[in-house]
Amino acid sequence: MLRSGIAQRYAKALFQAALHQGAADEVFGDVESFLAARGKVPALRLVFESPQVLTEDKHRLIDRLLKERVHKLFLDLLHVLIDKKRIMFAGDIAEAYRLFYEKHKGVIEVRAITAIPLDDLQKEKLIRTLAEQTKKTIRLTPVVDPEILGGVILKLEDQLIDGSVRHQLAELKRRLAETKVTPSGEHTAEA
Repeated sequence: MLRSGIAQRYAKALFQAALHQGAADEVFGDVESFLAARGKVPALRLVFESPQVLTEDKHRLIDRLLKERVHKLFLDLLHVLIDKKRIMFAGDIAEAYRLFYEKHKGVIEVRAITAIPLDDLQKEKLIRTLAEQTKKTIRLTPVVDPEILGGVILKLEDQLIDGSVRHQLAELKRRLAETKVTPSGEHTAEA
């Protein structure tokens, strides 16, 4: 899902600096606002990533738009990215920062893949169950994939829990293929 090594390194440096200054929450708010604005105004991204726009103009635009609105650490990061010609990684860095921040706060992202959309009650129950099991705060990202036929696949941190009908059918097929039928009608399973 994420991200280049570059994004990880910048995000980690930003997060550590923000923690050191006691500004992790404030920078997180800036990151969230940045990601939201980035999605709403794609033309800005084009301006910042365009090689035809002068570096000085990009710096002036960043200052005019953000100087009084964001923490100095975040503003400085954007200026460094412009200077190093890595501004195209700003979105990935912001997303990586979000993950560092959420991990620090005990929040984990869980992708729930289902064949049909989950309703609000199902989402709430899944979040509650996972929170009880992991002892962490859950940020649920539902994904619809009709290919799984039914059930749910959960992706959380380093785990994959496949409770899909498709997986269960494949497992049944594998077990049946391992079963030998003897002439007397008795059957044995190879282990």
